[in-house]
Amino acid sequence: EAEASRTQARVQELEQEVQVSSEREVLLQQDNQKLLVLQGELRMEVASLQVRERELSSRIEAVQGEEEVLEKCVETLKGREAKVYTDLERLQRNNRSMVEELQSLRAARAQMQ
Repeated sequence: EAEASRTQARVQELEQEVQVSSEREVLLQQDNQKLLVLQGELRMEVASLQVRERELSSRIEAVQGEEEVLEKCVETLKGREAKVYTDLERLQRNNRSMVEELQSLRAARAQMQ
């Protein structure tokens, strides 16, 4: 009878362990499902970020292209500015020369009168 009692107690103990193990398995399966859902959400987020990265890369390339165009425009304008200064200096020299000539002609006219 004592043996039967011990056996019965052991059976109950094992049944309890099986129950606890089953409950743990259910909890682990639920956790696994949650993790699978999170994994799916993360994959969608990664895909979204990859799309955003491609969009930003395209924008960066476009801006870099615009920057190159603007740099060429600046170079062109600097060249034009240099030409304007050169032309201005030439015109100023010509103007001084004409003023000197005019003064000389006025002086000559004054002497003639």
